[in-house]
Amino acid sequence: MSCHQDVYDQWRTSHHALANRTMTATNFAEAFEPPHQHQEGGPVSEIYKTEDGRLIIETLGPDDTIEPFEPEMVLAYDPLIQFLIPFPGGRWQVTELAWDIHNKEWFNVYGYQNRRPEEWGHWSQRGMNWNTQCAECHTSNYAKNYDHVTDAFATTWDQMGISCQQCHGEMEAHLENPVAALIPEEQAVQEAYFDNCITCHSRRENFSGDFKPGDKYFDHFRVQLPVMDQFYHADGQIKDEVFVYGSLAMSRMHHAGVKCLDCHNPHTNEMILPIDNNSLCLSCHQGVGVNGAPPIEPLTHSNHGAGSTGNRCVECHMTFTTYMMRDPRRDHGFHMPDPKLTIELGIPNACNKCHTEETAEWAMEHYDTWYGESDKIALNRLRARTLSAAYAGDLESIDGLRTLLEQEIIPLWKATYLQLIMTLEPSPENMQLARSYFEDESPLVRNVVVQTLGIYPENHTFIRPALDDESRLVRIDAAWHLRASIDQNSRAWQELFEYMYYASDQPAGAMRLADYHMGVGDLPEAERWLTKASNWDKTSPMVWMSRGMLSNSMGKNEEALGHLKRAQGLTTEDPMPSYYISLLLAEMGRPGEAQLELEKLVVNHSDFDRAWYNLGLLYSQQNQPEEAIRRLDKAIELNPLQPDYPYAKATILIRMGAIPETLEILQSILEVYPNYAPAAQLYQRLMQQTILPNNEQN
Repeated sequence: MSCHQDVYDQWRTSHHALANRTMTATNFAEAFEPPHQHQEGGPVSEIYKTEDGRLIIETLGPDDTIEPFEPEMVLAYDPLIQFLIPFPGGRWQVTELAWDIHNKEWFNVYGYQNRRPEEWGHWSQRGMNWNTQCAECHTSNYAKNYDHVTDAFATTWDQMGISCQQCHGEMEAHLENPVAALIPEEQAVQEAYFDNCITCHSRRENFSGDFKPGDKYFDHFRVQLPVMDQFYHADGQIKDEVFVYGSLAMSRMHHAGVKCLDCHNPHTNEMILPIDNNSLCLSCHQGVGVNGAPPIEPLTHSNHGAGSTGNRCVECHMTFTTYMMRDPRRDHGFHMPDPKLTIELGIPNACNKCHTEETAEWAMEHYDTWYGESDKIALNRLRARTLSAAYAGDLESIDGLRTLLEQEIIPLWKATYLQLIMTLEPSPENMQLARSYFEDESPLVRNVVVQTLGIYPENHTFIRPALDDESRLVRIDAAWHLRASIDQNSRAWQELFEYMYYASDQPAGAMRLADYHMGVGDLPEAERWLTKASNWDKTSPMVWMSRGMLSNSMGKNEEALGHLKRAQGLTTEDPMPSYYISLLLAEMGRPGEAQLELEKLVVNHSDFDRAWYNLGLLYSQQNQPEEAIRRLDKAIELNPLQPDYPYAKATILIRMGAIPETLEILQSILEVYPNYAPAAQLYQRLMQQTILPNNEQN
């Protein structure tokens, strides 16, 4: 401050400076006086100030009772404030009850969702734990310091909020010589500060806990890709709370070089030029354009009058999505509005976000008249249609994904397409495609190659060089897949070890450690970690399914059945608990119960091809070949690229004496999968024998 008074004055009232603060009875009194009752998303809560001056939030606590809690810190500043309650074990918990600083009212950040204390996402549980979920982006020089043995935190930080050193580093050299620069070249400054900004402004997983200014993002973080419809719409527009970087990295503007500091003052957090009159956007999009940016004349381009909302670039290309009920945030993907995708796929468009009284068909008429279909909009529509189909598990989307991948120049999209292809169909052809990207210049793409190929042991020799990749993101995933054979003195192993224990305070981290111990054969230790995970997230079907499968591995089948039934009771949407129950019942010698479970399953999830397959096998075991074939035909119809299904049908046809039909099926399998050993062996055996069509014994 003594040297940089002007910068300090800009910073001191910014969102960064006020990101986390201590609390006193005077600076937040207006939220607690007069006493207030609030009911939204749960039972009635009381907010008040005591006679001795303490501020109290009386609400539903972890023991499922109404209790008084005294906040000691606050989180954020504008447009809302949440309160931090100290809990045992060095924890701070973030209240779901928040204060709207503009409307001067309390509200629930979950709206009318009634989150219960046994849920991971309840304010008193780990989903709302400040030490893990918030603090690293709301304080400076933060260290989580979690002890997995005692399940306690010794969290430290240097300053509340985001202060100078959080972005500029310790700066000892600058103190000794004020003219010394941390990073001398302007381009390097931009790159370094961009990586620094996105450590917080991204939906990501932290796998190191030790990022320092000047480090590379992918040496510490894994960004969330748009590989499922939970996070982004199929055209890339933001959906869930994804915090800017993902959408920015998908955009052609970022690919052309646009970064945070091109638009934002890092000290005030405000724009460097006005957006209401388009000055900021036109600083690149006018005249000859900057770095290839097409020149734009707003009145002609927007077809909206001067000074109108529709004439502002950001209203059409950076629309708002509101999170936490009161916090509108702009999409940084710089999308083209497209009502056609609203009509086809239900994807929102900027036109109807403004013209809420009109239909998407109305907006489409204007869009066609003004713009027609360009190459860019055609590509965007291909992407949206293809990803929408891929999210639904449609194997026909693979051709579209391959087409998109071949022409893509943006790393985040390349990684997305490749991961979806390998998830939908890990065929030999697609594995070879993934191998071709093993040395891609982007660590994001290389990481997807290692992630997807490493699942299959036949690829382990191929991915082994990734243990020495220049990016830690790639190294830790290679180490994970090679954990059974890796040198435990190697850098990659040490990084994997640190990653696993850094995240061990959350259910997902505990499940990862359980998976690791299962992989190395230490089942009791795996059980210990899974027990932790289920205690920390009692309502997760995934955790209980994992416990069920582990108990089965340990020979505790009755216990396994209990865990799986608990998972089944927690979800109506996921067919897997019922599926695993049917497999376990069959293993326990209870085929009738297994069959009933599968019959119910295919009624509720008629597109679950594996269930139809197992149902076919059960009918075959009960000597009902026609019923078996009928179920297997359904499995084949749903997933024609799975060779197990027609092979099972072929084995039944042999017993029925239908040898020519059996040979035809085996030939069709081997045409697509020439290395599918069961079909190749059976085909060879049949061809070597002289088998008459009616010779059932052979």
